[in-house]
Amino acid sequence: MPSEHKIDALDEQARFDASMAEIFAFLDRLKNEAPVSAPTPPPAASAPDAGTLAGTPPPSHAAAPAPGASVVDTPALRPPTKVAEATVWLRARLAYGPVPATHLYAGAALAGIASRTLERAKRLLGARSEVDRRATPRRRWCWRLPGSRPGR
Repeated sequence: MPSEHKIDALDEQARFDASMAEIFAFLDRLKNEAPVSAPTPPPAASAPDAGTLAGTPPPSHAAAPAPGASVVDTPALRPPTKVAEATVWLRARLAYGPVPATHLYAGAALAGIASRTLERAKRLLGARSEVDRRATPRRRWCWRLPGSRPGR
């Protein structure tokens, strides 16, 4: 008969799996949305304003997308990259404390995240690697988010 600790861990894993399924479904919806056309910018004034020097070009607005470009083409609204998806995945896994690195690599592989992408996400989050010093027959490396308590 499993102990309460194992049952709690299984319940936590089931809740985590359900929340990850929701996150990946949301990311898939974002990827598959039709691009929205950007509003056309107002036409440039042909005569110089009283406050500008004659003959100087008007200031450029590099943030405005080109006419006909979709809003999704602007850098701030691009679909999430693989590293961004891996960062979301890793942050969710490490939210409750340190997790053994071997578990993270295996879970990432099941989620379709390459190990190198996982390591990039770790670096972006500022996650730390530490040795699990609990009294176990085999010590193992764990990852944790900065600011979280060491140990589980």
